[in-house]
Amino acid sequence: MSAALLSPGIRLMQLLRLPAKFALISAAFLLPMGIAVYTVIGYATDTIGFAEKEEVGTHYMRSLNDLLAATASSQLDSGTAARIDQGISELAKLIESDGDALRIGPNFRSMQSRWSQGRNTENLSMLGDDLLAIVSLVGDHSNLVLDPDLDTYYAGQV
Repeated sequence: MSAALLSPGIRLMQLLRLPAKFALISAAFLLPMGIAVYTVIGYATDTIGFAEKEEVGTHYMRSLNDLLAATASSQLDSGTAARIDQGISELAKLIESDGDALRIGPNFRSMQSRWSQGRNTENLSMLGDDLLAIVSLVGDHSNLVLDPDLDTYYAGQV
């Protein structure tokens, strides 16, 4: 049975000259090699995209952590208000520079308008709640909460 199955291939190889045999064998190896290379490149591209989104998220997290630290104060004085204003402007620059890649613009604008309408201790508490919601969105949209590596996962959580 195996001789009957292989006889067309054997006959073909007997008829072909050596360069044609090499070309046929090379083509037979190129197909699986091409599939493997395509798969590896696709995986690498996905991994690079994932890491780039994480990097964007860490930039946002730095600004958000500074803002959260400013809102942790129980009293609102001029220094705290200045730190909050500076943090909000830095966050606005980040959103503008990357075209709101993490889709936090509407939440940010809502928080920003609420803060600009009234700067009192009650709004300071609401600002903290709004910032925590934005931190959650940044974590979700930047893949920081989906990170398979423990070191960068915990760095994102900090």
